[in-house]
Amino acid sequence: MNTENVKPVDTLQNRQIRCLERLLNLNHELEELEDQKASNELPLWKVLIFDKPCSEIISTVLHVSDLRKHGVTVHMNIKANRQPISDVPAIYFVQPTRENVELIIRDLSNGLYESAYVCFSTTIPRALLEDFAEMAASSNTGHMINQVYDEYLNFVSLDSEFFSLQQPGVFSLIHSPSSTDGQIEETIQQVASGLFSVLVTLDVLPIIRCPPGSAAELLAKKLNQKLRDHAMNTKNVYAADSTKQRPVLILLDRTVDLVPMLNHSWTYQALVHDVLKMRLNRISVDVVNNGVESKMVYDLAPNDSFWEQNSNLPFPRVAESIDEELTRYKNDANEVTKKTGVSSIEDVNADTLVNSTYLKAAVSLLPELTARKQMLDMHMNIATALLKTIKDHQLDEFFEMESDVKNINKATVLACLKDKQKGTAEDKLRFLLIWYLNADNVPASDMEQFEEALKEAECSLEPLNFVKKIREITRMNMMASAANQPTSGQTGDNLFKGFTSLSNKLTDRFKEAGIGGLENLISGVKNLIPARRANTITSIVQSLTEPGSAIKQTEQYLYFDPKSRSGSSESLYTANKRQSFNEAIVFMIGGGNYLEYGSLTDWASEQNPKKRIVYGSTEVETSAEFLQELATIH
Repeated sequence: MNTENVKPVDTLQNRQIRCLERLLNLNHELEELEDQKASNELPLWKVLIFDKPCSEIISTVLHVSDLRKHGVTVHMNIKANRQPISDVPAIYFVQPTRENVELIIRDLSNGLYESAYVCFSTTIPRALLEDFAEMAASSNTGHMINQVYDEYLNFVSLDSEFFSLQQPGVFSLIHSPSSTDGQIEETIQQVASGLFSVLVTLDVLPIIRCPPGSAAELLAKKLNQKLRDHAMNTKNVYAADSTKQRPVLILLDRTVDLVPMLNHSWTYQALVHDVLKMRLNRISVDVVNNGVESKMVYDLAPNDSFWEQNSNLPFPRVAESIDEELTRYKNDANEVTKKTGVSSIEDVNADTLVNSTYLKAAVSLLPELTARKQMLDMHMNIATALLKTIKDHQLDEFFEMESDVKNINKATVLACLKDKQKGTAEDKLRFLLIWYLNADNVPASDMEQFEEALKEAECSLEPLNFVKKIREITRMNMMASAANQPTSGQTGDNLFKGFTSLSNKLTDRFKEAGIGGLENLISGVKNLIPARRANTITSIVQSLTEPGSAIKQTEQYLYFDPKSRSGSSESLYTANKRQSFNEAIVFMIGGGNYLEYGSLTDWASEQNPKKRIVYGSTEVETSAEFLQELATIH
């Protein structure tokens, strides 16, 4: 299929990619680049300089080959020792800090580059901008600065509609008794700045909803004012069709539901993040080939079609997809080898087959076949690593217990905590916290037994101590949403019917591909049941986007409209304010994860008509990272 002229879907990630491509082309419109391609003009060669946060923004969605396509021949960190490249311009993509401004002036004073195009990831404060101009004038480098832009790209796109502000420790800072009002105020201001970048990239002016009396309310007020000021002071802001319905921005504090941050995962993407500790779409996997173990680093990029199609599917279905893709690859490769007369696809080469028109066409398929094989090898290695961890830690059994947690009794919990063969200390602690948050009543004597069992398993009790303090708040939110929680008609039995035969087929396929040893791994996996679980956040989103499904909990949510003249909020979501929304931006203050994102995506795709949900958080954390953060709150 020729995809060159296919218009990309207008997702948040694609919007950010287009903004970055424009940045790499000196903020020229992308249509000008197409004209340049048509006239066969060579791109203007440039140097790209970034700081660490901005390198993460770029590397998550663009590869080195993408940079070269846009004329970037060299890319370096602004703090690295760099040699002069005096005949090319430099693009600086950095945060607006005094240190970065001083480094830019130093580079220009030393004649490192011909000129500078300065792109700040977010708004540069006026005082710092004035200092920047003064430094440029005093160093006689002002004529070398061609552009200064506020790019509003201060966030990382992890998936098509999933973003992170890369602001760690927000949950612990907000909820720690030792945090000062000044620290909380500064943190909320930074969060508002990052979220503002997302809204500008999306080109939307949303209605804002949030619960009262929380960090979400503080953020809503700051963001509301920031949007109002921007709308008044920026010409042609939000140029999208004014008749298009505005989205709702739902701001939530992580205490609304802690369970998604603790749950053992069942979908491919969530498992990869939780088990293999994926960060910025990059993972490291131990691979064994011919008895030799090595470490492979993989980027799960937006252009990985298998990842795009399977990331939110239950892991057993991903195994089926691998089997299907291997069958297609084998058939296509056999077709080429049969026509060329060679024994394997690796033996096909253009030099020996130049006299055959058909064979030339067959050889032209080699790059595609090679890319497909590399993609399948990567996902087979990832599946191998996941299966091994699932079996070693009996994660399927933890998942099964958590799926039916309301029917798990004290004896079962205690037996799990004391079983030295089941899971790690972290797995046990996660399970107990989930059970504790769902239990109606837990006598003090029972908690003493649980805590003693945790100590024997060498678990830290600090996360449990914090959860004890906020248990009633979290349980109140979860119970208030229970009536609206969606359920799936799909059962685990239906999904896992024939799992043994699938395992056998996969073992054969992996052996054909040169990856062995799976027969012993797959045989131990049995209970990874992907039935949808009740989800508080999804219930809240449903209540705020569908007027007929409002729940008592969200009736009290505050209402902000940055477009209104007064800019004031209304404390009650009264009947005449109920309205439906086809698009929602859900933002979690204090940590988010792929499990929650996947649940919202599933729910949105099942609505008629389908809804668009953009999900983000201050930081994306694994369960281990979240437990560590809970342990620091004193």
